[in-house]
Amino acid sequence: MIYCIGDSHVSFFLGRDRLAHRWPKVTRHADKRFRVFHIGPATAYNLISKRSTTHSREKMGHILRELDKGADLLLSFGEIDIRTRAFRSPKLNEFIKTTCDRYSDAINRIRDRGFNVRLWLPPSTPEEKNTASWPSFGPGNRRNEVTLTMADRLHDKLDLPVLTVIPDVVDEEMYTREEYLLHRKIHLSQKAMAFANKLLDPP
Repeated sequence: MIYCIGDSHVSFFLGRDRLAHRWPKVTRHADKRFRVFHIGPATAYNLISKRSTTHSREKMGHILRELDKGADLLLSFGEIDIRTRAFRSPKLNEFIKTTCDRYSDAINRIRDRGFNVRLWLPPSTPEEKNTASWPSFGPGNRRNEVTLTMADRLHDKLDLPVLTVIPDVVDEEMYTREEYLLHRKIHLSQKAMAFANKLLDPP
């Protein structure tokens, strides 16, 4: 069993094309390899923070207390950081460093509790469509590039698997191909699961 905890992108691991209910409400899973915990629009930057607006650290702590030590976790944080903050930051490299450093601190706290951790970084939305309900800054292809940079940095810093299907689902300009996204063009559809399976169960 892999416990998938994080923002709405954990919905991909339900095994069906729909969004997961927010924890603690349970959504029916079609793929029994996973158990999904959607804890709201939580960010990688604030997972270490006490009393953030999403209370992600507190929710994570509550969920982990329900799991056995040694459990396999797949954490999904970072898409919101990149979409809402990366291209509003005066120095992109500083954004990447600070976000990865803070996320790494949170992950190390989780690993210190005896859990096996892998990270999931989904592809970006292809559109730059900034609205009050969906803040988005920077072109989708550049956000995918930043995601891959952060994946490399987190892998080097933490020495753990960082999984992303971006190389499999983008076009030649690095935009996420819409055929792999649900109708709102935000979340991955099950069409991309074959790529994820290769990362989850390497030969």
